[in-house]
Amino acid sequence: MKKFSFLFALLCASVMGFAQEWTGQVVGHVTNVWLDGIGSNDNRTEFDYSVNYLVEYNDGTLTITIDYATTNFDKIVGLVPKININGAYAGDFTSKQWSSSSYTAGTALTIYFQFDYNGGGNGSSQFQYTIPSGSGGDTPVTLLSEPDEAAPTPDKASANVFAIYSDAYTVSPTWGYLEGWGQTTTKEDKTISTDHYMLYSNFNYLGWEVSSGNVNVSSYEYLHIDIWAYQDGSVKLYPIKGGGDLVTDDSKYKTLSLTGQQWNSFDISLDDPAFSGLEFSHIYQFKFADGVTCSTFAVDNVYFWKDASKTPSELSIDVTETTLDASTSETFQISATTEDDYDGEVTYESDNADIASVSASGLVTAVGRGTAIITV
Repeated sequence: MKKFSFLFALLCASVMGFAQEWTGQVVGHVTNVWLDGIGSNDNRTEFDYSVNYLVEYNDGTLTITIDYATTNFDKIVGLVPKININGAYAGDFTSKQWSSSSYTAGTALTIYFQFDYNGGGNGSSQFQYTIPSGSGGDTPVTLLSEPDEAAPTPDKASANVFAIYSDAYTVSPTWGYLEGWGQTTTKEDKTISTDHYMLYSNFNYLGWEVSSGNVNVSSYEYLHIDIWAYQDGSVKLYPIKGGGDLVTDDSKYKTLSLTGQQWNSFDISLDDPAFSGLEFSHIYQFKFADGVTCSTFAVDNVYFWKDASKTPSELSIDVTETTLDASTSETFQISATTEDDYDGEVTYESDNADIASVSASGLVTAVGRGTAIITV
C-alpha cells in the first residue's frame, strides 16, 4: 500500500466553552501513480486533487470534516482518507469526518490529510497552510512553493573564493548539477531579478560532478551554501573525493538543518569533525541525500572560501637580485617568509621562462641569456 499526503498546520488558542472554526482548501497535482498495484511505466497515471476542510473546536472536542475530489478518481483503487496529528497516526475519517475529545486547547497542531490507496505510487505532494487562531473565518496563509526573493548576495572577495555555483563569481571548471544517478529528483533553473538559482523537486537524492578530473580546494577554509526550504527539515551534504584513478571517498557528510520558507546560509569549516579524514585536494562530486521533510528545496551560491585576514600583510624573500649561469643550468632556491601566521600557499611565477624558469617550490633554473623577473 502506497500513500500520498496533504499537509496543513493549525495553531489553535481557544478556551473552553468558546467555539472556533477554520475553513480552507488544499489543492495540488500528483504524478507517477501506479494503477492496480502494478508498478510498470505503462500503468501509471497522474491527477489533480482538491481537499476542502472544516476544522471546528467546541468545548474540548476537535472535529475535522473534509470533502475531496480528484481527476482520474475512478482509476485510483481503495482511496481511504486518514489523519496524522503531530507526527502520529490518529485514525481514519468516517464518512469524511474525524473527531476527538482529547485535544488540549492552545496546543499547536500539524495535521496531515493522508490518502492510502491500493494501487500505490511514487510521487507525493504536500501543501501547507498556517491557520491563525481567532473567533472563526480566518483566512489561511499559503506557503510558497519556491522562493520569492534572491539568496543573500555573497560578500567574499573573488581572490579568496573557489566557486561551484554562483552568479557572483566565475565558475571554472564547470559542473553538472543533476547527474544521471537514477534519482527521482527533478531540477528547474530559476531566476529572481537577475539572480539564478536551482529548484529541486521530488527529491530523494542528487549528485553534482565536475566536468573533468577533480579540484583542489585544500587551501580554503569554509564551504558556503545557500538553501531555501519549502518546510522545516534537513538534508545531508557529501563532498566526495575521487576522479581519475583515485579511490572514491563518499563517506563524509554534514547534516544541514533547514528552516522552511526562507534561505538558510551555511559556512561549514573544512575542519569540521564531520569531514575528518576527507582529502579536499581531490574533490570531484557533491551528493545531497537522506532528506527529512525535504522534497522541495532551492540552492544558490555554493563556493569554498578563505578568510581574507589570512592573506599575509608582509612577505619577505632572502634575495632581490642574483646572476645564474645558463650554460650549466645553474639553480637558486628562493626562500620566502610570511607574516600574520599565514598558512596558505605561496606561488612563484617567471615573466620569461625562456630565460629563467621557477618551480612551484621556488627553485629558479637558468635557461638562457637575458633577464627574468620572478614574482612571489
